[in-house]
Amino acid sequence: MTENDTSGSYCCLWKRRTAFVTVALCGLVGSVLIAFLDLPLNLTKDLVEVKEFELKTYPPLIESGGDLVVSWERNNATTLTNHDYVTLSCGPTTGEGDYFYNKTVRVSDLSVRFSSLYMMRCNYTAIYYNYEEITGKHKTIAKVETGMKEPAETPKHGHLSFTDDEKAMAIMFNSGTSKTPMVKYGMKPDDLKFYATGTSTTYGADDMCHAPATTVGQIYFRDPGYMHTVIMTDLKPNTYYFYQYGHEEHGLSQVHRFKSRPLSSYKYANFIAYGDMGAFAAFYGGSESTAARAFKDVIEGEYDSFLLHFGDISYARSQGHVWDQFFHLIEPYATRVPYMVSIGNRKYNMFSCSLQDCATDFARSWNLLMQMNMATLKAGSMTSAEVCCHMEAVLTLRGEISVPILEENVECLCITGGTSLRQEIGFTGTALITGAFM
Repeated sequence: MTENDTSGSYCCLWKRRTAFVTVALCGLVGSVLIAFLDLPLNLTKDLVEVKEFELKTYPPLIESGGDLVVSWERNNATTLTNHDYVTLSCGPTTGEGDYFYNKTVRVSDLSVRFSSLYMMRCNYTAIYYNYEEITGKHKTIAKVETGMKEPAETPKHGHLSFTDDEKAMAIMFNSGTSKTPMVKYGMKPDDLKFYATGTSTTYGADDMCHAPATTVGQIYFRDPGYMHTVIMTDLKPNTYYFYQYGHEEHGLSQVHRFKSRPLSSYKYANFIAYGDMGAFAAFYGGSESTAARAFKDVIEGEYDSFLLHFGDISYARSQGHVWDQFFHLIEPYATRVPYMVSIGNRKYNMFSCSLQDCATDFARSWNLLMQMNMATLKAGSMTSAEVCCHMEAVLTLRGEISVPILEENVECLCITGGTSLRQEIGFTGTALITGAFM
C-alpha cells in the first residue's frame, strides 16, 4: 500500500466518525424536544411567567370632589365573570361587607369609575371581588390604595358665621389634626396683618344617641376629624376683609373675602335663604343648582349680607360622611358670606336628647351660640322664612328686605321650578332675620 492510499483511508475514516457524531448529537437534541413536548400542560405552564391580575388607578392622587377610574387587564390565569364587582372604601373597615360603593362589572369591562369623591381624611381603597362558580362565593383577587392630592391636615369645610359681637366674625373649618387653628386677616389680600387662634372639638360614636348613628363603619359613624372655630375681632363695620385659615404647621387655605356686619343702627339687608337642601344630586337633585345660583348671587355682590339655611340641612340621617359632601358643596360661597342656620324638623330634639346630643354632628359643625340666639321658635313649628316660602322640595328664596327689619313686614321673592311668586307677609318670628343684626 502506498503512502497516498494510507492517507486516503485515514481521511475517509475521519469523515465517517464526524458524520456519526453529528447524527448522534441531533438525535439527542430531538429526543429532549420530543420528551418536553410530551409533558402534560399542567407541568409546563409553571415554566411560563404569568402576569398577576392587578388594579391600577387614575389619577394617581384624587382631587377633592373628583373622580377615580379603577382599571385592570385580562390574563389567562384569572377567570373573570359577569358576577364580579369592585368596592370602594375610605379608611378602616369592619370587614369585607363594609364599603361606600359597589359596582358590578362584566367580563368585557376593563374599568369602573367612582365619581365625586371627597376629602374624608383617609386613603381610598378599591377591591376586586371575583366570583367562584364552584364555591358560589366571591374572593378578593386584587386591591389598590389611592391617596388624596391634599394631605388630611388641609383645612376644609370653611364657613363664616356671625357671633354675638357685631365687630366680630367666626370662621369654622374641619381638618384631620387637632393642632391649634388660626386665621390671618386684613383689609388687603397681600397684607393680612391681624392674627387670631381658636379652639377645636370632635365627637365619637358614643356621643351619638342610638343606632345607626352609633354604628362604626364606612356608611354610618366614621371619624369626623376636628371642627375648628376662630373668631376675627375688632372689625370695622360694613368693610371688606381678606383672610385665610388653617394650621401654621400644615398650611393655610387660599385667601377669601367677606364683608363685616354693619352698625346695629343699620336695618337693611340683602340676603339669600333656602331650606330642605341635601348634599348630592343623586337623591336631592336641586342641591347643586341651588348652590350654583347662590354662589352666582354672592360673587356678583347683590346678596352679600348673609345666607340663611332654615333646616333641613344636608340630610345626613346618621351617615357622617354626608357632612363632608355637604360642606364641599357650600364652601365656595360659605367662605364669602356668613352661613347662618336654624333648626329643621329633623333636628327638633337637638337640645333635649336625654343625656346625649342627638345632633352632635350638626351642633359641632356650626356656631351654636348664634343658633341659640336665632332659634326662638318651638320645635316642629315653621320658621318665618318657611312661612314665606315653604316648599316640599329644595327651594331657593331670595330676600330683599324693603322695610326696616324690626318692623313686621318683609317682601320676599320665592323661586322654584322656574316660576316665581312675590308676596308680602307679616313676620311672627322676626328673631330669625333680625338676629343677624340685633
